[in-house]
Amino acid sequence: MSEAMQRAEALLASGAPDEALATISEHLNEDSDDWRAHYMAGGILKAAERLGLAISCYEAALRRCPPEARGDCLNGIAGCHTDRGEYERALGILSQVKTNNPHVRTNTALCLIHTAQPEAAIPILKGVLAEYPEMRNARDNLSLAQLAIGEWREGWANYKASLGTKFRRVRNYCGEKEWAGEPVKRLVVYGEQGIGDEIMFASCIPDAMQVADTVAIECEPRLEGLFQRSFPDAKVFGTRFKPLDEVDFDGAEASCAIGSLPGFFRNSDADFPGSPYLIADPVRRAAMRGMLDHLGKGPKVGIAWTGGSKQTGSEHRSLDSAQLQMLFNGLPVDACLISLEYKPGPAPDWAISLPHITQSRDYDDTAALVAELDAVVCVTTSVVHLAGALGVPTWCMTSGRPSWRYAQGKLPWYSSVKLMPLPNTMAVGRAVSDYLRQK
Repeated sequence: MSEAMQRAEALLASGAPDEALATISEHLNEDSDDWRAHYMAGGILKAAERLGLAISCYEAALRRCPPEARGDCLNGIAGCHTDRGEYERALGILSQVKTNNPHVRTNTALCLIHTAQPEAAIPILKGVLAEYPEMRNARDNLSLAQLAIGEWREGWANYKASLGTKFRRVRNYCGEKEWAGEPVKRLVVYGEQGIGDEIMFASCIPDAMQVADTVAIECEPRLEGLFQRSFPDAKVFGTRFKPLDEVDFDGAEASCAIGSLPGFFRNSDADFPGSPYLIADPVRRAAMRGMLDHLGKGPKVGIAWTGGSKQTGSEHRSLDSAQLQMLFNGLPVDACLISLEYKPGPAPDWAISLPHITQSRDYDDTAALVAELDAVVCVTTSVVHLAGALGVPTWCMTSGRPSWRYAQGKLPWYSSVKLMPLPNTMAVGRAVSDYLRQK
């Protein structure tokens, strides 16, 4: 490896992708036929989430590389398509690799998981780990497949492999140990994923409070008030995104990522209580009640119809206009639809839009609204976890390729949530109508 490539590799490892790319570009100016430099440029761009350019660099490397390196180049191209949520396309590219490449096998398994084939992925990943037990992303992918089929104990054990990645960042405040589930005097539980995951995993906080003398929770700022009210015996800090030198948890004996708590408390179906555990602000609820009553006598139904991003399968998690129309045809004609969309955008004419509530920087506002609704209808987005944790009757529409959270046809975290598969949204509307008539 040339000196420039070594420098670029070090810069990327230190979290400076732009500088790494500039360095490798200088090298390519001198030697544009160096396939390794094109391959490294692809990796740098992929890490920076500039996926289109990354594909071009990997393809340049593929045109120049020796036969034995084709598998790595194809794997890089497929990895970019995987990151864009293009799993079938990635599988087609990976199928061209004829060598026993562990990275290709691992990425193939990941694509199988994302196309609702976790059972097919498990033996592939176990085979990789038998040969390469320290291969972290293979273990991480295995956890997703196992959790998707309800192999809770094994899945949570392997889920630890994702801790410390860009998707699950570790927080260590004062040199404390990582919690192993034993009794401690002071435990810090910190959020490390999306707001929906923080809410879902918060189901385990009361369990942790039975083991630790005191529990401090560092959470997404929007959740601070909601969590403090719901877990009054804990101390809650909405400082999750602040630098470590700006927060003070001196004296903590141990810390634990909130996504690691289920490994101690949710190892079988019977371990999921399913009961509500969040409490909305009663004062705000009263204000929401008055506002909703002012809208008329019909049932108030919250609806969220878009979910995720391109990388997380928005295409398969969102309702198109035809599906929305079928949903409306099944709902009661006098239902008042309340938009629970949390992203800015034009308000539809068929729903009441309340952006000052659903886009509030304090999730207590949204929680108070949801708690006063008669029912919630949504796709797989954060509001399903909020509604479920509040105990609100909820119908969640899942795609044919759901994430592990929804893959079993049920959400064991919440007894008030029913999962129903797309695309038959009229059946969802009728199910909600039947419930409202009996209410």
